[in-house]
Amino acid sequence: MRFYAVPIGAICLGVTALGQNTGAVTSPVQRRVESAQMRVRADPKSPQGYNDLAFAYCRWARDAGDPQLYEKADAALRQSLQLSPGNYEAKKLQITVLLSRNQAADALKSALALQIHNHDDIAIWGLLVDANIALGKLDDAERSEEHTSELQSHHD
Repeated sequence: MRFYAVPIGAICLGVTALGQNTGAVTSPVQRRVESAQMRVRADPKSPQGYNDLAFAYCRWARDAGDPQLYEKADAALRQSLQLSPGNYEAKKLQITVLLSRNQAADALKSALALQIHNHDDIAIWGLLVDANIALGKLDDAERSEEHTSELQSHHD
């Protein structure tokens, strides 16, 4: 795990900029949200647009430390799954939302269910690592991380 020193002023400016909608320069993640919103407006019956929007909100929530953005992601995922109930990508993103709510047991159960269908999905293995760590299952987390590393080396 890497830690970076960031001047407090930079953090304050970043948080202020994220919280405002003044037409000023937006961050890359805000542009990603806006782009996904445009795709949803252009084709509201496409689950992929909602998946993209949910992903962007999850990223923004993580970057900004704003849990309310996970709620927006969850709303987009509900819409995606209404349009496409078996939507694999939406189900993966739901695990991220569950983890953000400290619902690690549900996240682990969901990740294991998805992992059965796609054993080689690196993202699922990463979610298994996160859920197991949150539950204090460090041996399981380590095994999942080792599998993730193996898969990554095969994809490189």
